[in-house]
Amino acid sequence: MVSSSIYRDEDDNDDNVKSRQSKHDRLPAAAAVSSLPAPPMNTFRTLNTFSSLPGWNDDGDDGIIMKDLDSFTEGYFIDEQMDRDDYLNNMDQFSQQSKTHTVPTTTTTKRTRQNKSRSIMILTVLILVVLTIVLGVMLPSSNRQGTGDEESSNSDFTSPDENTTSKETSSPTMSPTIDPVTLDSNNDNSNNNSYTEPPQHPQQQLNHFFDLAIQWSGEDSFQDVTTSASRALQWLLFQDPWQLMDDRTVSDFTVQQRYVSAVLYFSFLDDPEMVVNNVVFNNTFLSGMNVCQWNNILSQQEEPDGVNSTRGILCDSQGNIQELQFQGLGVSGTLPKELSHLTNLVKINFGQNFISGSIPASLSRLEQLEIIDIRNCSLTGTLPPELSNLSNHLESILLGNNRLSGSVPKSWSTLTNLRQLDLAFNDLTGELSPEFSALQLHTVRLHGNEFSGSLDTVFCIDNPLVTLTANCLDPQEGIECSCCTFCCNKQGLECTLTGAWLGDAGVATTPPDVVTEKLEKLQAILEPISGQALQDPDSHQSIVLHWMVKSDPNAKDLDEMGYVFVVQKYVLILIYVATNGIGWMDNSGWLNATEVCAWKGISCHSDGLVDDIDLGNQNLVGTLVSEIGVLGNSLQSLMLHGNRWLTGRLPSEVGLLTYLTSLDVSGCQFSGPLPPNIGGLSSISIFNIEENFFSGHIPSEIGGMVQAKSLLLGSNSFTGEVPSEIGSIASLERLVMKSSKLSGTIPTQLSGLERLSHLDLSRNSLSGRIPSELGSLILLEDLFLDANTGINGTVPEDLAFLPRLKQISVHGTGVIGNLDLLFCTGEVQKITANCLDPLVKCTCCALCCDANGEKCTVM
Repeated sequence: MVSSSIYRDEDDNDDNVKSRQSKHDRLPAAAAVSSLPAPPMNTFRTLNTFSSLPGWNDDGDDGIIMKDLDSFTEGYFIDEQMDRDDYLNNMDQFSQQSKTHTVPTTTTTKRTRQNKSRSIMILTVLILVVLTIVLGVMLPSSNRQGTGDEESSNSDFTSPDENTTSKETSSPTMSPTIDPVTLDSNNDNSNNNSYTEPPQHPQQQLNHFFDLAIQWSGEDSFQDVTTSASRALQWLLFQDPWQLMDDRTVSDFTVQQRYVSAVLYFSFLDDPEMVVNNVVFNNTFLSGMNVCQWNNILSQQEEPDGVNSTRGILCDSQGNIQELQFQGLGVSGTLPKELSHLTNLVKINFGQNFISGSIPASLSRLEQLEIIDIRNCSLTGTLPPELSNLSNHLESILLGNNRLSGSVPKSWSTLTNLRQLDLAFNDLTGELSPEFSALQLHTVRLHGNEFSGSLDTVFCIDNPLVTLTANCLDPQEGIECSCCTFCCNKQGLECTLTGAWLGDAGVATTPPDVVTEKLEKLQAILEPISGQALQDPDSHQSIVLHWMVKSDPNAKDLDEMGYVFVVQKYVLILIYVATNGIGWMDNSGWLNATEVCAWKGISCHSDGLVDDIDLGNQNLVGTLVSEIGVLGNSLQSLMLHGNRWLTGRLPSEVGLLTYLTSLDVSGCQFSGPLPPNIGGLSSISIFNIEENFFSGHIPSEIGGMVQAKSLLLGSNSFTGEVPSEIGSIASLERLVMKSSKLSGTIPTQLSGLERLSHLDLSRNSLSGRIPSELGSLILLEDLFLDANTGINGTVPEDLAFLPRLKQISVHGTGVIGNLDLLFCTGEVQKITANCLDPLVKCTCCALCCDANGEKCTVM
């Protein structure tokens, strides 16, 4: 609790302090459920801090004036450095419910104001007594809907249907199996979550929530109003559509989960637009739904591109948060220490983001935690020794590709359930303790660090490991490891398969003449596919050739297998070797005695031909081999998304996969031009190459994808114009070409896409007017043209008549005019524009930016 000394005036004696503490140590909060706006948390008791909050002004001797509740938390999202007076003026201009209220202060800091201050304090007590009596009569009839001002304030976070629905009827669950009553009540099944009878008075409710926040985040977290904890508490008290301040039955456990989830959201606001426009955060986080629905599960059901990777917060049937799945969302920020209060967490995955800072040692309190996955981020600092407290359940520590330093804590050798340890590509040093040999690890990745010493005494005695990688290519510069399956140079960039992985590849287990005959026969089959690469003993193709001849545990007579199945197996093993298969997240079945159709990620037709390769998010490292085109007669789905270290060019042979219906290589590092013969993918339905480094012009041949429903080309480095040939793909439903370097005008031919529901051309260098022909896209729901400074003129009136349009984004463009007349009275739910510019009028916009589209405010 905050020390009472902060309340003292300069000449206060102990009696004065004691008296003030007993009657006035908390600011009046009855206004939270009445027509008065609620004051902030009692952390901000001092006048200097209190008056610095956005939405509050120091009114000299008479107290503190608070603007309308909407302005209390808005303004943090985009432009934290905006002058407070300018911000308040902006809010006055765009808020339809702007009001001014006065809340008397409880202290002053100058001796000359003492008498007046104390008079105000006495008057405040009298007012509170009256309000308490009035509220005692009014509260039982409250339906938790709040006032009209409150509903207006909450509209940013709820769908139109939710705006008119009370909390009791909003089904705050993740799935039908979760009982809403269970979520709102005390959870007896949760660990270490004691129930405290909630206070019945609004003043006590505010004080109680604040005390909980202090307990969970600490006092220091509230000394600065811009911290994630401070923002989360402000939102929870004053803007949360759930309106917990009105709920006299809510448990501390429910408040805790909601508060910590909000802290997590505000911790990721280093790039606000990334968060606001993200499918996981948009319309779920900070909404009136229960935190168990703060995910993309519902939106996935409406996605025609087949995305099935769940992101966000996931709960069990009792409403306990069990998983935090935020991998690959591109968010930035830090991991908040408050996560340690989600004591039922089993899995956290923040991989493939721009998360910085250190790993919170407080994670060691999560006794149920099984998986920690924060790979491919920008973490710094040392490995927390405290994680050794998680010995009961922790199975995986995956921290590869960060900037962590120091040594591996010896205490981690007590993690008896640990099976995976990935520390590759960090700045770690020192030796590993021999005590790690007692662990039953099956995968250890240590390459790309500065480790020293020998691993032989740690892992090479009765070694149960399937995968062990280290900088053991040159023991003089790296580490000694005779049982490593993969040895790399000092930098960890050049790696070689070792005898431990090849097994008996160098030793003939059959008579030499039989080996020679089989080798010659197999080489003759594979030469038309791989050519001279088979003659290079260091090539992947040669390694696979010799392995199939000498070491394949499921080897069969080539004539018995048949040409098609021999080639099919060769291509799959080649993919494995070329992408560091021993380092995959899950390579179960590969290269053992089972048939290829039983290998992880491989599915086959009933005739045994491969029709599906799904190696997404498997940590593939390397390149995609050109031999993939050989599977053109059977392959229907190729999923390689989320493999951050899959590099090189997309082989032109991909265009030979004429039966392919789904191709997803998003979130990799492919580069170079897109091969023109992708137009040969005449059966393709989903084509997703987002978040790579493709460059050059988008080939006009792309118009040959005549059955495509989703073309997702965004977040690359494409130049040139949007191919007009795309307008001939009549089946197209989603077209995303955002965040590239495209120029020219928007093709009028896009009006031929009669089934198009989602069009995103944002963040390019497009110019000219928005074609009125887009008004013929009667199924269009989302139109994103923002951050194209060359787009100008007014929005065509034809767009106002699109019956299904829900979102339109034109901020950061030169578009001007009155958007109110076009969209504010229709069904459009979210509009963003440069409505801080006098030339643009949009009172219903969700995001308003200045004329340059640089400084923006969430409305």
